[in-house]
Amino acid sequence: DAIIRLSMLLKDHTPIRVLDLSKPSLRAECAFACDKLCAGLRCNTTLEVLVMSSFGLDDDGFDAILSACPNTLTHLNISGNRLSFSAAEAIARQIRRDSLPRLRTLVLDGIRVKNQGINALAPVLLKHKPVDADGKKTQLRLSLRRCTLGGQGLTTLALLCKHNTAITGLAVEGSHLVPESIGDQHWDPQTTWEQTLKDRNSFDEALQCDFGLSRNSAGDLKLFFADYPDFSEPK
Repeated sequence: DAIIRLSMLLKDHTPIRVLDLSKPSLRAECAFACDKLCAGLRCNTTLEVLVMSSFGLDDDGFDAILSACPNTLTHLNISGNRLSFSAAEAIARQIRRDSLPRLRTLVLDGIRVKNQGINALAPVLLKHKPVDADGKKTQLRLSLRRCTLGGQGLTTLALLCKHNTAITGLAVEGSHLVPESIGDQHWDPQTTWEQTLKDRNSFDEALQCDFGLSRNSAGDLKLFFADYPDFSEPK
């Protein structure tokens, strides 16, 4: 089986930098595949790009794989898996432990991150200043398309992007910037985003955003930004 051979290569310390396992045709159970991958990843010290979009991951499998990844990881794409906000919590734990110091591109498209996941990620991402292999600060990009985010989560994201200027790209297409109230608390994401974008445009590194809608001829906000952030895997 290909997964077994890959695990053996990783165990042999083969210097694998990019691992694209998107949309696999697995003969084995996904849990078996995850176990084999974890065994191999624990021996790897060079992996930078991990793509597991539409792999069939569940929350436990992803948590195990992320825990097995080396601290050299820069690009993580787990889009299209049936994961919940627990995946965001797992990422937050690893960043908090300083296990992902170089992570600079995070793609969670189609995952049910919800407000809970944003609430877990935001505090650690606020302090996360990714560095390259030489220890120099670099940029951070987040793709959260179709992640079922509510007004509170989107407002929290806006404040995160306002205060962590290392974040230079964000995509939240599929989430609507409508107010949300819980008890006596109220969030207005559209107003908060307008202020964040105004503040960030005064910096050398402006924030590139994709909200999936458009502005009309009068400039009224319909939240589309033509300068899309690029979330493609490094070549």
